[in-house]
Amino acid sequence: MVMRSISLDQLKAFIEVAERGSFTAAAKALNLSQPAVTHQVHELEQRFGVSLLERLGKRAYLTQPGERLIEHARHLLDEDARTGEAMRRFSDGWLGRVRIGTSMTVLMYALPPLLCQLKTDYPSLEINLKGGLRCDCSRKARWTLGFVPCPLQIQRSR
Repeated sequence: MVMRSISLDQLKAFIEVAERGSFTAAAKALNLSQPAVTHQVHELEQRFGVSLLERLGKRAYLTQPGERLIEHARHLLDEDARTGEAMRRFSDGWLGRVRIGTSMTVLMYALPPLLCQLKTDYPSLEINLKGGLRCDCSRKARWTLGFVPCPLQIQRSR
């Protein structure tokens, strides 16, 4: 027997019906048709082979398996929200790593206020600094940013 996988949409529909006590009210809250919500819940019931909701007239009540599932469903939806937030932090530039290569002069005099502001604006950003008498500005260097004092002389390979 092939087990059907569950979807977050099915869990959302199930939770809405359970919380509102009505398929119609859940459908309205989810901006779906009532048959679509009924189908989502039915798919969950088929997947687990149990009745999750007891239907009495126009009202719906959790069964014992439904009470157990709703705990897990809420946990999964919370995890989904946390996962989405964690990924948004990367896409919005809140997290990540920046590698900065610079001369000691720039490192000591110009960068401190910039780095303070950067850490204030992006506290989860990992900053790696490399300073030296001569900054490697070659193509082999793996810097996100490079700060060098002027004038800059780069030898070009022929």
